[in-house]
Amino acid sequence: MGNPRSLLARYRQLGLWGRISVWGSFASIIGLWLFFLWPQTPSVNQSSNLNQSTGSTIIQSGRDAVINGSGARSQSIRIKYSNKQVITISNVPGDYNQSLNLDNTATLVPTGPHNNEFVTLTWPSGATLTISEPVAGDHYKLPGTDAEIEFGTGATYRDATLIGPSRNVLFNTGEHRVRLLRAQERVFRVALDSIRDKHSTDRPMFFEYTFIISEIDSTYENIRRAVAEDDYGPEELLRAFRELPEGTLRFKLREVVREKPNIVRLQAGGKAMLFDPVRRQVSFQMTTVDGRPVALERPLNAPADRTGRHIIYIAWHERKGAKLSIDGQNLKDELN
Repeated sequence: MGNPRSLLARYRQLGLWGRISVWGSFASIIGLWLFFLWPQTPSVNQSSNLNQSTGSTIIQSGRDAVINGSGARSQSIRIKYSNKQVITISNVPGDYNQSLNLDNTATLVPTGPHNNEFVTLTWPSGATLTISEPVAGDHYKLPGTDAEIEFGTGATYRDATLIGPSRNVLFNTGEHRVRLLRAQERVFRVALDSIRDKHSTDRPMFFEYTFIISEIDSTYENIRRAVAEDDYGPEELLRAFRELPEGTLRFKLREVVREKPNIVRLQAGGKAMLFDPVRRQVSFQMTTVDGRPVALERPLNAPADRTGRHIIYIAWHERKGAKLSIDGQNLKDELN
């Protein structure tokens, strides 16, 4: 390698393009030296603007958000529903008939009986009839039925609501403070949080019921325990269907009561029993924990009981199956 004087003499002998080439090479060497030897600071460049991403679409409907991108993956996010609602019942117009709304999947309205310890809500399965000032002693027909109701004397009534066939749900400050309600395959936990008696001289009857509502997972257990609109039968019998994973029911049933066919139907908690003397059959249906359907059905023969009654016995186990017995004739489905 020459000395600095010889390098300078050679540089002076170069033309214009030669000198530019020398300076370009020198700049490249300096740049590489700075890149590899100079301390580097990490940098982050993150974009979270999903709306402007290529090929992405956001669709929001109600409380569901579905995100579809240009790739093969898609994601659905469910936001659980929770709410606090207040129902007031009063003898003053405008204070009554407020409803309990389960995220627009079901609406329950207050009905009797109710007081400062409990309240009854119902799914109206038929039309409702509101009478602004019912008259004591007059008879009013319940919508969709042949039944009538008469208001007692000695009291003034305003805004009475008559409800046809429906499913009633009782809430109280004791055993039934919390109920599970099923609506369109969704399960809601509804808790009676408080009852306030707000009566005054202007409002001789005025109750305020506060409910705390939250949606829970639709597991087999929650669905079985939940009260649904299509439940049918006396509540004291339906509780066994909902609350007992293993249980039995025994009946003595006549074919005719008050000169009418005695059709008995129970349905709740994924179980259903039917005693039908018109079609002359008895059936029991359920679904096991693992989703297997169980359907038992036997014809109804002449009563074996001297009293003219049929003895019906049902046993179920939500993992093993069920048994149906009619007047001592048994039918099983893997119940051991």
